[in-house]
Amino acid sequence: MINITFSLEADRYHSEITTLMNHLYDEDPGDLPLTPGKIRLTFQECLAHPDKTMMLVIKSGDEVVGYALLILFWSNEYGGNILNIDELYLASPYRNLGIGSHLISCLSSESNIVGFPQNQNIIGLALETTPSNINAERLYKKLGFLPAANHPYFKPTEIWAHLHTRRIGY
Repeated sequence: MINITFSLEADRYHSEITTLMNHLYDEDPGDLPLTPGKIRLTFQECLAHPDKTMMLVIKSGDEVVGYALLILFWSNEYGGNILNIDELYLASPYRNLGIGSHLISCLSSESNIVGFPQNQNIIGLALETTPSNINAERLYKKLGFLPAANHPYFKPTEIWAHLHTRRIGY
């Protein structure tokens, strides 16, 4: 495998990560479009709450080749901290090289990640994929992820509705 490093220095690579985020949403669109306002809020959240929201930078040498948006939360159902991989993206030339597998291994052991908060007692990793992302689904199953019995639902709050009607690039 090529020399890859993981760190939580997203504030240094805002432009590169923003470009990669746009590539992710172009290649594998979710329910809602990505906007500059959402990207700005995500970076702000990572800076304001590094104990629960982290932007992981994936680098090959000095080049930013990917990112992962990580959300830490307590699960009563599972009885511990879950690390949700909200987004994971690698630039096309860096796929199928074992980088994603290596990242999952590092996250599972809370090691080899510069700046990652230690002793979080993470009992499991969680993620989701769009139904059309067959390659990602195949990788995650190979790495031991199991389909969850519960299906996610989303109900917008008044705050969400307000942000989306203000048309400020959110």
